[in-house]
Amino acid sequence: MLHDLLQHEGKVITQQELDEILGIHQLKNHELRKVKRARLIKRINTLALHQLGKELILRVRNEEDRRMIAYRILDPSSAIIPAK
Repeated sequence: MLHDLLQHEGKVITQQELDEILGIHQLKNHELRKVKRARLIKRINTLALHQLGKELILRVRNEEDRRMIAYRILDPSSAIIPAK
């Protein structure tokens, strides 16, 4: 999963793309998928924060539809960006 995630470093990806990377896209229940996505992001970011000093997945508002969230995948080797 982490390898697949890092293939998108420096990019902004959609919720659907992130769900596929995280392996939760097959879940039919939208609320369950939402909870699992949030937990996985939190787990990945906590691990990255301890090991790299920064989070890897940042939530950003979709420019086309401000109600939607997109995800920026940071380059783990770039300068340290403080966690929000």
